Amino acid sequence: MENERSERNGIEAFKERDDRESEEEEEKMDKFFALIRNFREARDRRKKELKELEMRKNKQQQQQQQQQTKKRKAEDEDPKSSSVPSFQFQDFIDEAEFRKLPDLQFPASANKELELAKNGEEQEESDLNLKLSL
Repeated sequence: MENERSERNGIEAFKERDDRESEEEEEKMDKFFALIRNFREARDRRKKELKELEMRKNKQQQQQQQQQTKKRKAEDEDPKSSSVPSFQFQDFIDEAEFRKLPDLQFPASANKELELAKNGEEQEESDLNLKLSL
């Protein structure tokens, strides 16, 4: 009987240990699958963010293109007003009358400076000795 009890206790202990190990394995598996699920959710969120970002970027590019086409159309519709002069033959028949400019008179000090400068140049030229001697 005691043998039977000890065998039963041994079997029960083995079952308990086996149950604990299986529970630990199940917890590890649950953690592993939760980790994989979280990873997939993060990946899907990132894909969604990238798609939204790309859609916004495409939308901005389309708006810029539309604005550029509107500007081009506006420029094409608005002819730039530029006046081109037109001349007739009669414009050139009449004699041209020119205004007479008044005689330019320099102040007295400027005239003196010019005269002194001219005299100085004449003296320098006369001082040159251009004779060749051996």
